[in-house]
Amino acid sequence: MRNICVLKFYEVINIMKKLLILGMMLSIFMFTAGAEKFSFKDYSPTSPAVLKTKDSVSKLNGSDISYPRITATNPKATKAIQKTMNNFVKKLTDKKDVRSSATYEVMTNNSSLISVLFTIERNDMKNKTADTYYKALTFDAVTGKELKLGDLLVSGYEKSLETVMEDKISQLSIPVNSAYKGVEKNQEFYIQKSGIVFFFTPNKYTEFGDGQLFLPFELTDLRGLLK
Repeated sequence: MRNICVLKFYEVINIMKKLLILGMMLSIFMFTAGAEKFSFKDYSPTSPAVLKTKDSVSKLNGSDISYPRITATNPKATKAIQKTMNNFVKKLTDKKDVRSSATYEVMTNNSSLISVLFTIERNDMKNKTADTYYKALTFDAVTGKELKLGDLLVSGYEKSLETVMEDKISQLSIPVNSAYKGVEKNQEFYIQKSGIVFFFTPNKYTEFGDGQLFLPFELTDLRGLLK
């Protein structure tokens, strides 16, 4: 009888150990998963940069693309950023009938993120047309993930964002045409210090200036919308 009790006691201890290990693994998993989600909660625009950049150039099919080669202390983050950047450059140099020239500017580089704005001049050799447009890439400095608008703003942000955009357009007295419907499907943006700038398809919504529509906001203007 005593041996049976001792055996059951050790069985209980083993079960408790397994549950403890399982709990620890679950906690680590939850912490890691949470860490992969970007948040502005502790965002500091003046925090020191953790990503390094180096000027690079890709010349192919008549295109000339300047872009930053970005490296992180975390090899996985470096790999993720370089994969996205390489795909971006490849799209600009792939078409033989279209020659593109791109320059870039790092708008923000701190401990939370890096945001790069490209100015792209595109020449369609077949249709004899030329235009200039912008493209931005923003990355989480910790994970290397490319940040989309849905990663920065709370779920269901579209209606509220459209309202503040309309207020900004009115404030800046920018004439927009009937094609303007608010937030675009793949809304472009970049982070600049303590602000976020939204920009739109060129020559589509306004004939004002050069046809480029940029709407700048301080992050404090979007309080309640930021994650």
